Amino acid sequence: MNDQLETALTLLVNNTMVGVDSAGEFLIAETPVVIEQLLMWYMIYKAILFGLGILSCILITWAWLWFAKIKEPDKSDLFGPLLLVTMMSMMGLFFLINLEWLQIWIAPKVWLIEYVADLAGSK
Repeated sequence: MNDQLETALTLLVNNTMVGVDSAGEFLIAETPVVIEQLLMWYMIYKAILFGLGILSCILITWAWLWFAKIKEPDKSDLFGPLLLVTMMSMMGLFFLINLEWLQIWIAPKVWLIEYVADLAGSK
């Protein structure tokens, strides 16, 4: 009875070790694909945010020009103040504009190092 239990336990441990080895080999084999998908996801995500930031700058500039034209339609000296307000709005929206997509495109290894460091630091 004791031998059967020891044999069953040995078989169970061996099967578990084979499963762990197989899982480790699978993870090692799939790592390049996972990294490629991670880079693609974040590049597209950050590029969309970048586009939304640029679009916001354009819309704010257009809105300032439109409102100024309605308020003072006959004045032609609004260009200076409107330019100042537009530049201030663009500076305010600078935080919406993220160039991380460009870093992923140009230097993906550097971005991956920063990403892993950020993951390690957040725990």
